[in-house]
Amino acid sequence: MTPFDLQRAAGEFVAARAEARLVAALPPDAMPATPAEAYRVQAEIARLCGGYRGWKVGSLTAEAQAAAGIDRPTGARLLSRFFHDAPAKLSRRRFVQPTLECEVAFEMAADLPPRATPWSLDEVHAAIGAMRLAIEVADSRLPEPRATAMNIADAGASGAFVLGPAVLSWRSMDRGAIEAVLEVNGAEAARGSGSRILGDPLRAVVLFANAPAPFGPGLRRGDIVTTGSLTGMTPVAPGDRAVARFGFLGQVEVEFTS
Repeated sequence: MTPFDLQRAAGEFVAARAEARLVAALPPDAMPATPAEAYRVQAEIARLCGGYRGWKVGSLTAEAQAAAGIDRPTGARLLSRFFHDAPAKLSRRRFVQPTLECEVAFEMAADLPPRATPWSLDEVHAAIGAMRLAIEVADSRLPEPRATAMNIADAGASGAFVLGPAVLSWRSMDRGAIEAVLEVNGAEAARGSGSRILGDPLRAVVLFANAPAPFGPGLRRGDIVTTGSLTGMTPVAPGDRAVARFGFLGQVEVEFTS
């Protein structure tokens, strides 16, 4: 059997991201065919790009996992060089087909490494330092149809991450009741609530802590873990200015130049 060409696969994904284009057709020996191969590619991409600063989690429900042909949540490394503090100004030309997602993320204050005994909700709760408001710029570099393994390798279609303010009072609030409104050029484009994420976005962190990505250290102190879109996916064009408003909790702003 021909060995899997990890370097060729990772190199193509890195080049596609840098050149804002679709991933070229890969030869069979460089095409990740299983989640295990895909996570190896993802880890190598992070190494080539200078590291990662956190995770985006997905496939949180049994229905989503069945549709993807997997039996656990997915995790995608959020590459450090594509993190931006809000308000941010990004070039639309850096992306292939970007969409905006209003998200709730959690900043880890302690490590949660893989272990045989599941991490409890209370343990995960205690390991988090703050909740953060955010906008993810999702951007798939894959042609249709998108196989699950290829999507994992492509960092779960993560393009950039705009990190907003910390919410220190998150422990005592009803996180499922958090409301987000996305405005694009002053007009409402989408809205949603934290209830969309398993009723409480914190539950996504618990699931991922207990089913971390292979070939990784689990959750590390300082990691940002983003839990999914409260508002769906909204396309963005050159010149657009987007503001995610989370009521009294704060807002996150990003502008796209041509």
